[in-house]
Amino acid sequence: MVQCTNYDLRLNALASGWPLPVAFTRQWDRSGKIGVFLYERFGATRMTWPTPVDREPLHTRSVTFEGYARKDGLWDIEAHLRDTKPFFFEVPGENQWQPGEPIHDLRIRLTLDSQFVVQDIAMAMNRIPHDTCPQALPPMRGLIGSSLLKGWRRTLDAQLGGVQGCTHMRELLFNMGTAAFQSIGPRLRRANPEKAPPHLGRCKTWALDTPLVQRLYPLHYQPNPKKD
Repeated sequence: MVQCTNYDLRLNALASGWPLPVAFTRQWDRSGKIGVFLYERFGATRMTWPTPVDREPLHTRSVTFEGYARKDGLWDIEAHLRDTKPFFFEVPGENQWQPGEPIHDLRIRLTLDSQFVVQDIAMAMNRIPHDTCPQALPPMRGLIGSSLLKGWRRTLDAQLGGVQGCTHMRELLFNMGTAAFQSIGPRLRRANPEKAPPHLGRCKTWALDTPLVQRLYPLHYQPNPKKD
């Protein structure tokens, strides 16, 4: 029996073709915000968020990704990273920060075509802990012409890995690939429904032999004879 405390899990169950409503029961807590769903078919572990012990907050990193359709037919994917601490902090001999003042405030914008090839890149380091950090920006222009579909991680490691680049900007860039798929993919699928979306075969839920793929993308469904 699986106890789910996330309404989206029920939606995923519906999308996957699990038998409803017989196998599910729905119970709302007093807040009316958390749905508890019992699914009796699979013996997975209970998926709940444990209550933490008493603790002291030390650091907050906020990361956002946004996607935009441009009027010229291209696409913009933007990333923003912000680091703060809830107490006074300093790097001896360099900088000091008051509680809540950003230590890092970094931004990247990738402009892509519909083949997920980088057409342009903009970046900014609005707040940084070290004066040498901006030296990591010029090599990022070398990503123009690279594909987010083929070897994106290898490209980042080759051009910006190690001391060539900034660890935080590299981490943002890697995850901008996923943000691009989420942003651009649905628009492209509507324009060309016969083309396989890039997320198929990339994770457990989107394995090519799943009922979800069979229902949503029957042209790309590939049954696994070992499961028969």
